[in-house]
Amino acid sequence: MKLLTRIACILLFTAICFCSSSFGDAAASSAVKLLFEKKYSIWKKDLESSREFLGDDSGTMMGTYDDITALGIPAIPFIMEKLHEDPSLYLALRKITKKMWYWDECKMPADRILINWWSKGQDAVEKKFCALYENFKEIKSAKKSAEEVKLLKRFEDLGIAALPYMFEKISQGELEFMPIVSRLTNGAITEKNSVNEFIVWWKKNKNDWLIPFPDQNLYDR
Repeated sequence: MKLLTRIACILLFTAICFCSSSFGDAAASSAVKLLFEKKYSIWKKDLESSREFLGDDSGTMMGTYDDITALGIPAIPFIMEKLHEDPSLYLALRKITKKMWYWDECKMPADRILINWWSKGQDAVEKKFCALYENFKEIKSAKKSAEEVKLLKRFEDLGIAALPYMFEKISQGELEFMPIVSRLTNGAITEKNSVNEFIVWWKKNKNDWLIPFPDQNLYDR
């Protein structure tokens, strides 16, 4: 009987912790959404009152637009929602995600590229990274250094969504990815750090850097 009671208590405690965590995540998400809506509203009002004086009437060079970008990764889902009605938000998303365009994507408007990228999710990023890596191994074994440099740039163009796979390669001794990670994380960790320090840093900070794609559960948070 005591054993059953202990098991029941453990299960109840686990359920409470899970609910508390879920409630905390939901509350934080709601707070970010409210903040985004506030920053967006301020920027639009600022834009309307200043449009006639702007050389670039998109308003993406304004300080209040930068305030939206400064919200960072947690704001991405809400920026994506708004992007459907306001394509000018594409630049904020590109600055946050550091996702650059490939030549075959440029047939679409910038906002459509990001909408497409978002809908395909983490799974598509992983597949793209793996395809590039297969090519990278061939070029590296052939010692074609010029092509290797170009291909490393393509890895970087995947943006911060590819960080999980870059850290995995670094842990396997692929040190070429260390400078890329340094640039994508704004120097939070640099090639001056050891491989072990990279691994420890990622384990500690990964949740702050994962893009909250709809299919993000594909990657073990």
